[in-house]
Amino acid sequence: MILPKFSSIWKLMRAREKKNFIFLIILSALLPVIELLGIGTVFGFIDLTLNLNNLEETFLSKKFKQYFLLNEPKLLIFYGGILVIIFLIFRNLFVGFNLWLKTKFGAYLSANLARRVTLGYLKFPYSFFTKNNSAVLLRNINSETQILSTGYLIPLLSIFSSVLVFLGVTIILTIYDPIVTFVIIIFLSLFYSCVLIITKKTFNTIGDKRLKANKERFRLTNQTINGIKEIKVLSKEIFFLNKSSKTFFDLASLSTKGTVYPQVPKLLFEIILFGGAVGAITFVLLENENSNMNSWIETMSLYLISAYRLLPYLDGFFQALSKINLNIAAVNMISKHLMDAEKIDLKKKSVKEIKFKKNIIFKDVIFHFDKRKNKLLKKINFEIKYGQSVAFIGSTGVGKSTIVDLLLGLYRPQKGEILIDNTKLNDENIPSWQKKIGYVPQEIYIIDDTIKNNIAFGVDTDSIDNERIIELSKLVKLHKFVMNELPDDYNTVIGEKGITISGGQKQRLGIARALYNNPDIIVFDEATNSLDSITEKIVSETIYKLSKKKTLLIITHNIHNIKKCDMINLVDNGKIVASGKYERLLKTNSLFKKISVR
Repeated sequence: MILPKFSSIWKLMRAREKKNFIFLIILSALLPVIELLGIGTVFGFIDLTLNLNNLEETFLSKKFKQYFLLNEPKLLIFYGGILVIIFLIFRNLFVGFNLWLKTKFGAYLSANLARRVTLGYLKFPYSFFTKNNSAVLLRNINSETQILSTGYLIPLLSIFSSVLVFLGVTIILTIYDPIVTFVIIIFLSLFYSCVLIITKKTFNTIGDKRLKANKERFRLTNQTINGIKEIKVLSKEIFFLNKSSKTFFDLASLSTKGTVYPQVPKLLFEIILFGGAVGAITFVLLENENSNMNSWIETMSLYLISAYRLLPYLDGFFQALSKINLNIAAVNMISKHLMDAEKIDLKKKSVKEIKFKKNIIFKDVIFHFDKRKNKLLKKINFEIKYGQSVAFIGSTGVGKSTIVDLLLGLYRPQKGEILIDNTKLNDENIPSWQKKIGYVPQEIYIIDDTIKNNIAFGVDTDSIDNERIIELSKLVKLHKFVMNELPDDYNTVIGEKGITISGGQKQRLGIARALYNNPDIIVFDEATNSLDSITEKIVSETIYKLSKKKTLLIITHNIHNIKKCDMINLVDNGKIVASGKYERLLKTNSLFKKISVR
C-alpha cells in the first residue's frame, strides 16, 4: 500500500522537491558510515595514546608510518589528535548540514503543500464548500498538510536510508561471519514481520481515529469561538467546554498510543535477545561445569553483538513504517484533494470575454441540489434588461437566493440555460461575467483589517484608489462616520467580522465594496433584511440612487423595499408565479397582496 501511495504522491511533487528528496536519501545513507568512521578514528587515537610504548601494534601508527613516514611518538600523538579534530569537525558539519536540509525540506514542503491545497480549494466549485465544514478545510490547510510531509515523506526517507544502511552493515557482517549473520537476519526479519502484521491494523485504526478526532476538535473549537456571543448570553460555556475537552483528551490518548506503541517491539526484542542469551549462557554453564565454554560463549557474544548492530536500523525501519501507518488516513485525504485540484488544472481553459449591453435571460432553468430529489427551481423564465432594477420577492426557502447563485455563476443549472446578450453562460465565460457583478449579501463578510482594505476587498494596499474609496463612502453615507468617529479614519482596523461597527455601517461598507470595481450589475441578496427600519430606509435610498446608473437585482421578502423597481417577480414553490410592477401586482395577485400586509 505504501509504494502505490508513494507513486501518486511522487507525481504531485515538484521537480525540485524530487531532487531534494533523492539527495536527502543519499545523505541519510552516508550519515551512519561517517558516524562509524568517526567512532573508529576516536578509538584509534585512544589506542594510540594507550600504546605509546608499543606503537607497532596500533592501527594509526602503522598508517602514519606507511603514508607519512612518522615514527616519533609525540608527532604521532600531535597529528593523530589533529586528524581526530578535523574528522569531528567534518562529521558535525555533515550532521548539521543533513539536519538543516531535512528540516528545510520538511518545512518548505509543508508550506508548499498548504499553498497548493489552498489553491486547490479556491479552484473547486462553490458546491464543494457547501458540502464541507469550514473548520475541517482549515484543519486540512493548517495541520494535515504537515502530516503528509513530516508524517509520511520524512519517515519514508528514514525507511530508504535504514534499508540502505541495513544492507551495508549486513554485507560487512556477512564477510566477517556469514552463518551468524544469516541466523540473526532470519530471526530479526521473522520477529519484525510478525510485529508488522499484528500492529498494522492497530496503527491504521489509531490514525483513522486521530483524523476524525482532529476534525471534531477543529469543528467544536470553531463553533465555540464563533458563537461566543450566544454562548455567553445563554450561559453555555460549560456545555461547549465539555464537548471540546472530550476531543482534546481523546487526541491526547491517541497521541500517547501513537508514540508508545512503536517503541514496544524494540523493548520486547531486547528482553528476548539479551534475556534469552543470559538465560542460555547460565543454563549451559550450570549444566557443563567442567567443560571449556569459552568458545561457545564467544560465539554467543558474536550473535549478540551482530544483532545489536543490526537492531537500530531495522527498528528505525519499523518506527518509520509505524508512523506512516498512523498517518496514512490523513495522507490519503490530502493527496486526494491535491490530485482533484491537479485535474482541475488539466481541464483549465482560456477565459472568454462576455458582453452585457442588452439583457439577461433565464430560459427554462431547472435546478436542484445533488442529494435532494425535489426540484428547487422549476422551469424558471425571466428577462432583465440592461439598466433595469428587478426584484425577486417571496417567502423564505422558495428559491430566490438560488436564482442569485445561478446568476453569479456559483451553481450550474441541470437543465435550461442562462443567456447574457444571447451568449450562454458557461465555464469559459463565467470569470469574465463575474467581473461585471457587484454583490451585497445579507451578512457582509468583514476581514480583520482597515476600512479601506475592506472596501477595496482583495486589492493590495499600495494599489488602492483612495479617491474612489472616499467617493463611494460619501455615496453610501459612510464618510462622515469614518472621519468623525474612527481614530485613524479609513486606516482604522475594525476587527474580526467588523465587531467594532454597527450592522447598518457594515451594509454600507458592503455596498461600497460592491461598487469599487465599477460593475455593470449589482445584486442585493436580502441586503437590508437584518437592519432596523431607519437604517433600512437609508440603505434602500442608497440602493435606488444606483438604479439610474446600474442594473440592479434585488432579492428580498420585504415588499416595502421594492416599490420603485421596474419589474417585480413573485417566486413561490420554485416558480415565478407573477411578474409586473408594484401597483399592478398589488391589484391582481392575492399572494403578493398577502405579503404586502405583513
